[in-house]
Amino acid sequence: MPPAPLRPPVRWLMALVVGVLFLCAGVMYWLSFPVVAFKGTLPVPGTPGINAFYLPGHRGDHLSFAEMLDRQGEFVPMPRPTGKSVMNHKLREDLWYRLEIANGTPERREIVLDMIWRVFNTVTLYLPATGGGWSERYVGSNVSQWDSMRSSRRSAFDVSLAPNRTTVLYLHAVSNYRLPTQFQIWDSPADFTRWEIFEAAKNSGYFALWLGMVSLGLFLYAMLRERAQLHYVLFAISLGLVFLLGNGVIFPLFAWPSWPLASVLSVVLAACALLNICLFTRYFLDTRKEAPRLDLWIRRCQYLAVASVFTMPLVFWPRIGLVYLQAFYCLGGMIFALLIGTSIKCWRAGSRLAPYFLLAFSPYFIGLLFRLTDAQDLVVRDDLSRLFSLISNALSLIFLSFAAVYRHRVALEENYRLQSNYTDQLQSEIVERTKVLQKLKDDAEAADRAKSDFLAVMSHEIRTPMNGVVGFANLLLDTPLDARQKEYLETIHFCSDSLLIQINDILDFSKIESGKMELEMRPFSLQGLIRDVIRVYDHLASDKRLALRSELLPGAPDWIFGDPSRMRQVMMNLVGNAMKFTSEGGVTIRLETVYGTTGELCLSIIDTGIGIEPDKIGRLFQPFSQADSSITRHYGGTGLGLVICHRLIGMMNGQLQVESVAGQGSRFFFRLPFLTPPPEQILMNTPEEDDRQAAVTISPRRILIAEDNAVNRKLISRMLTNLGHAVHLVNNGEECVAALEEEAYDMVFMDIQMPGMDGFEATARIRATGCKIWIAALTAEAMEDDPLRCRIAGMNDYVTKPFTKEKIAAAIERACRKQGAT
Repeated sequence: MPPAPLRPPVRWLMALVVGVLFLCAGVMYWLSFPVVAFKGTLPVPGTPGINAFYLPGHRGDHLSFAEMLDRQGEFVPMPRPTGKSVMNHKLREDLWYRLEIANGTPERREIVLDMIWRVFNTVTLYLPATGGGWSERYVGSNVSQWDSMRSSRRSAFDVSLAPNRTTVLYLHAVSNYRLPTQFQIWDSPADFTRWEIFEAAKNSGYFALWLGMVSLGLFLYAMLRERAQLHYVLFAISLGLVFLLGNGVIFPLFAWPSWPLASVLSVVLAACALLNICLFTRYFLDTRKEAPRLDLWIRRCQYLAVASVFTMPLVFWPRIGLVYLQAFYCLGGMIFALLIGTSIKCWRAGSRLAPYFLLAFSPYFIGLLFRLTDAQDLVVRDDLSRLFSLISNALSLIFLSFAAVYRHRVALEENYRLQSNYTDQLQSEIVERTKVLQKLKDDAEAADRAKSDFLAVMSHEIRTPMNGVVGFANLLLDTPLDARQKEYLETIHFCSDSLLIQINDILDFSKIESGKMELEMRPFSLQGLIRDVIRVYDHLASDKRLALRSELLPGAPDWIFGDPSRMRQVMMNLVGNAMKFTSEGGVTIRLETVYGTTGELCLSIIDTGIGIEPDKIGRLFQPFSQADSSITRHYGGTGLGLVICHRLIGMMNGQLQVESVAGQGSRFFFRLPFLTPPPEQILMNTPEEDDRQAAVTISPRRILIAEDNAVNRKLISRMLTNLGHAVHLVNNGEECVAALEEEAYDMVFMDIQMPGMDGFEATARIRATGCKIWIAALTAEAMEDDPLRCRIAGMNDYVTKPFTKEKIAAAIERACRKQGAT
């Protein structure tokens, strides 16, 4: 968590607020004084030579000009306006004034009578006409711009004074709110024209600034979509329109003689401004969180602002309307005082936005104070108060825009901080999860290694007793037996072979799943492999009265590179399945070259068996699954054979496919790319059939057998003894090395997994002494890398379990053939 912001001391806060207030007041006075304090402006009353009178009380209410002339004796002098003057002459609706202006010069004198602009309904000036009688001129909010009797000036009258005489003027002011308490005479119309130009420039500048701030606010809201920005825009629009109305810039557009439309609109806009500034403050300062008690009061002020709109019809009653407007001014001052107090509270609580809010509203608060004092006749220079208010309003709009932008910056920083914290937290979680995943990976790899070790051990431990069962069953079949005994032994032999097949399938599938299975790449005869498979299943085909044949189409390849043991496993599985599910007809192994390609063969196993339903073909290559559960009950099997074939073909860059018609048969086929080995490699790997016939002439050999399992030792010893060889048995690698040091032997059968010194280490010890004796490994064929490890260790050959007399005899023949002995 980031540290909480420091709370600024109270004296810093007060010094900043007071400094901003004095700075704004000084700037406004400095800007306004040169253009306001023109020479030749004469206040009325208060200027010698100019007498001002008015009808007091209600004597002038609703009088016509003629009736007013009959009451000349009732006029009393106008008091000089002071801070203690009676407010608005007791809330009069209209008032008659008489001005006596002396011209002691022999020349005609041109002056301007300035009403010091207020929001009057109508002010009528009565001037003596040249031919006798009186002429009229009008100014005011209810006077149309196109009225021919309207004064050419916005809030003043041009008056021509006759030489050497006193001119008497009459003014009739009608207003729903305020009546004049002071007039101003301009000796020089040119000075007043300059003043009007300044007023127009001031209002135009404010209007341009207002449009710019509103446009900027709308742009920021369109980009940011923040509610605080929206309320700022609505506040700026409402407040700007209120000031433009109050300064008479757009007032004539709403000059309806019978309805105070501009006044009503001013109230509505002012209420809208108060409502939106309250909402802006709540969102900008987050008062619900930072100052909940003050937030409650701000919400109450929102309700008051809305209620002021519903009480707006009061402005139609002149005397009540003035009280209503002054109360509205007080409500505005109270709300802004509350907002400034809230900003101070939030600043002291550590808010980074509160100082900007306070800076933005301090100038506006000063201008509002000027307007409040002006509304109570405490300040008589209405033009100055309007100028101050206008400047303070402009400053507030500018500062508020800066504050809104800064709020977005603070929000971005906060989002960045939160994102950084989230990123750090996420990174720490990633590190922790990576550690967990790495541990799981290490555990999985350890479990996989343990699984591989377990497979190797189980292969050895399961195959070893099975080898004994199968081997001794074969030995027993070579002895004189009656028919029943022979039948029992053949059954034992068949069951043992079936069990070994199931064990092999499970071990192979586990190796494929763990990615431990690797394929060899050496030359072999594919057609010879097909002939071997047919020889294996020929006896079963004869028993079932099935035709088992091969079709070698023209161009079919013979010698190719690949893994002969795995290809044989695939073909044995496919042919075995075809034989299992075929009761009549036959099974065909078809080999061909794919038409239109080079180096791609197609091997098909075609049967006329029960076939497969189309919707069940997809389940054939799922582990431990068959097309129908009834097949398992009727034909047996684990459902791994086709899965293993499918995976092995995939490892050979092919794909096992099925075409089948239920009740008619099936065709399992796959396509494989192949390479043909060169002739010299074919010759090196061609089986030497003549050597097998010569095996019967091999002289007896002295053979050393290193095997830790007593059953296997006894089995191999009996097989070798039956073949006429002399046998010496040892239990482990150490005894094997010691036996070779003591006596000479023709060859060694070495088990690779023995306690103490295993077969690999024993072979390495033997080769280290320079001994060249022929060593054939005895392996369970559980691990794919056993043949390679055997060659690296220095072994010459290997024999896989289960052991048969044929495998042992073939190994001896290979040793004699390589050594050139008989």
